[in-house]
Amino acid sequence: MSKKEFTGDIERLAAYLKEVRTKLELSTNYVSDESKRRYPTSKQRQISFAYLCSMERGEVMEFSPLKLKTLAEIYGQDYLYLLYLAGILPENTTIDAPMTELQKLVYDELIESGLFVTAARSKTMGKIDPRTRNALRKAVRIAAKTAIETILNNE
Repeated sequence: MSKKEFTGDIERLAAYLKEVRTKLELSTNYVSDESKRRYPTSKQRQISFAYLCSMERGEVMEFSPLKLKTLAEIYGQDYLYLLYLAGILPENTTIDAPMTELQKLVYDELIESGLFVTAARSKTMGKIDPRTRNALRKAVRIAAKTAIETILNNE
């Protein structure tokens, strides 16, 4: 992906990540180690020292939503804002109500699968290509079915 194709603001995200880390007085080694401590079995959530340095220098062209989520947690920052800066979510995206654990799981899976990225990059939700729209619908149906089964099994 070239810089011209990138829909986020690489320099702004890079500067923001470095500024937040610096203000918190955290070293890049600490952040890397903390990500591994928090997520010892999830390579998608771990952040290497080299990757973090590349992010802060503006050298990363495509950001992992899960790595950004890990940074948001470590830094105590708004995850959606980081996704916006990375060009993954459109401006003014919010989640107004607190999510249940099941909703968080589904949300994370949709982010990780890339479906939200594709949807967010479309100009309007109506212009999402049919394959992505069908995949989103299927994901919502699976989530609804899982939620109903969970509720029925817990009664």
